[in-house]
Amino acid sequence: MENRWLYTCFIFLLLWGGHSDLAAQNSYQTDLLGRMATSLQLTSQFNTLKDGVYWKHFSFSGKPITVIVQNRRIEHIGYALFTPYQRSVISSPVFNFLERYSLEVDLTMNREKTVVKQIAEDDISFEKGTFSFFQTLLKDTTFVLNIKNNGKRYTVNWHKNDVLHCSVNFPMDFDLLNGSEMLENERRIKTDIWTYPLQKVVPMNVSLDKLQSTWQNNYFILPGESYYIDELNTNRYYEQSPKGEFRLVYHSKYPLESLANLLTTQEIENEFTMNIRLKKYGLQEELISVPLNRWTNYCLMIGCRPFFGVISYEGNLAVCELVMRNVDQGYNHIMKITFDTSQLDARKGVIQARLNCYVPSSKIEYLFDEIKQ
Repeated sequence: MENRWLYTCFIFLLLWGGHSDLAAQNSYQTDLLGRMATSLQLTSQFNTLKDGVYWKHFSFSGKPITVIVQNRRIEHIGYALFTPYQRSVISSPVFNFLERYSLEVDLTMNREKTVVKQIAEDDISFEKGTFSFFQTLLKDTTFVLNIKNNGKRYTVNWHKNDVLHCSVNFPMDFDLLNGSEMLENERRIKTDIWTYPLQKVVPMNVSLDKLQSTWQNNYFILPGESYYIDELNTNRYYEQSPKGEFRLVYHSKYPLESLANLLTTQEIENEFTMNIRLKKYGLQEELISVPLNRWTNYCLMIGCRPFFGVISYEGNLAVCELVMRNVDQGYNHIMKITFDTSQLDARKGVIQARLNCYVPSSKIEYLFDEIKQ
């Protein structure tokens, strides 16, 4: 009887241990990265990596690769073309893209088109050099790197002794940079919103010399940038406390300014829930219900800058436009928001929103017109 009990416990521990290992496995940021790991035959090693940058820890055909894990998710696999130092001084999606793409075209995977056709359709062109130059970067880190963009395309140059050795350019297109397509982006966004951990909020320090005074008593504007139209901007609105400190406006006296501050920062404590109606390809929709602060946290962490504008305001009903713009990756999350301003003082309630996600910046004018209908 005792032996049977010990045997049962042993089997349970084995099963529990196997389940724990499975539960602890890393996920992949894109389907493509999962396929690349399989082709590299390194899935089992990648699955258990802790968060961090693994520079030249792995290799393919004798060539070093870089793997990046963040929040238990593999977010990058590619040739080790760039050093950790370069990544620390420059923040750009170019690093991951060129490393991943140059490795991807070398891997044996099921493809719908030839590599040559893929490169042509992706509109990647070399003004000097070819993909073969990247193999030089694996051994020589002394080239001077320069990254430029004109709002539509990236150009990356490598110089040494004032001589240009390689120059490549490609579109500022999220699908290309991320290695995904719209259907996958739409499928993953709900999980992505919940995946990013909530960051500690540090209020912005604001001094009087940065603020614009108005004719209204104790009402100041921190001017920001505009996007497409003047009314869609990053302005913040402040008042001065009895102690002389400047704080974000948030009360019913200024409902629209309060709403702007609420939707574009994480500095106002609240318990609002966003009911997001995600518009998807093929006239499909999906409902995503999340705390407002989690949505804002996600957008800010992926590099978006919030732009806010008012479409209409009647009674207590404000209809607004919120654009989360990611300049570096060439896309926008665009929301049409309906908000009952009588909820402001309670700091809780429901915010209704319609979302078009990952809209290319090149299509922004068309979508703005569509949203206002």
